[in-house]
Amino acid sequence: MKNIANKLFNGIQILLGLMLAIMIALVFLNVILRFFFNSGLVWSEELSRYVFVYVVYLGAIVAMKENSHLGVDTFIKNIPEKLKWIFYVLGRLIIVAVMGILF
Repeated sequence: MKNIANKLFNGIQILLGLMLAIMIALVFLNVILRFFFNSGLVWSEELSRYVFVYVVYLGAIVAMKENSHLGVDTFIKNIPEKLKWIFYVLGRLIIVAVMGILF
């Protein structure tokens, strides 16, 4: 099961890299076209915005797996272990709830 999950997360990371490359290429191409030809691709800005939204969602999945979400570290370091666990679970539940609402 972990092997499948690791392959899935590796696939997500590859997809993230491709999506970022597409987004950068679209914006760069649009800038070049506007600068030299005074006309850009009408759809490129909108597509790059949609790609950015999915990069954020998929990046949040990777950050949650790697436990690299932003947090207040000084607060967590100074509380007892039992409270750390409660805050950890509460934080995960909030993340899942927000992702459920937004998705």
